[in-house]
Amino acid sequence: MCLFFFGAESGEFIETVSDLGVTLLLFTIGLKLKIKNLLRHEVYGGALIHMLIITVIFAEAGSGLADHICKTFSNS
Repeated sequence: MCLFFFGAESGEFIETVSDLGVTLLLFTIGLKLKIKNLLRHEVYGGALIHMLIITVIFAEAGSGLADHICKTFSNS
């Protein structure tokens, strides 16, 4: 976004460089990550709670969107 203000346009080169940067960042984090830390109950509990909350949010949003679409098409 900052490059846009300086007149740079999004292109294939910028997307490739940004993808490479994210890949290298994730690789570096993976090198420092210890599997033993992932096996703790706090990690599983946090991940499970996060997954349940996000699932409920998206299910409700999807249900509301589906109801809206059905009402829109049934009235026409």
